[in-house]
Amino acid sequence: MSHELEQLRDAALAEVAATTDEQGLEAARVRYLGRAGSISAWAERLKSLGKEEKPVVGKLLNDARTSVTAAITERTERLRSEKEARELASIDISLPGTMAEVGSLHPLTQMLDRSISIFRRMGFALAEGPDV
Repeated sequence: MSHELEQLRDAALAEVAATTDEQGLEAARVRYLGRAGSISAWAERLKSLGKEEKPVVGKLLNDARTSVTAAITERTERLRSEKEARELASIDISLPGTMAEVGSLHPLTQMLDRSISIFRRMGFALAEGPDV
């Protein structure tokens, strides 16, 4: 029985290493580690095994689960870093950057400034202070 579990682990690791996209990795994760996955099915079989076989198969089951999980995590990170590197390679850093948009004055401030300029052209002066 342990031999079948080792073959299952090797097949899962080979499939994870052969995947080229994140959807394939997710499909492999579900196929092997999902609720109805192959490795998860061994956890159900473990209940029906004898007392002598349980520790051996349990250890192999845990080793298979941790190694497949680690391989999937590593492959996911590698695929994401390769995708990010491809996206960054298409950016030309010698091009000028985009200018930030400059804000504008509030409409009431614009109206006040326009009215002051109109009154100045008419000959009035702007005085500030408490006295009128």
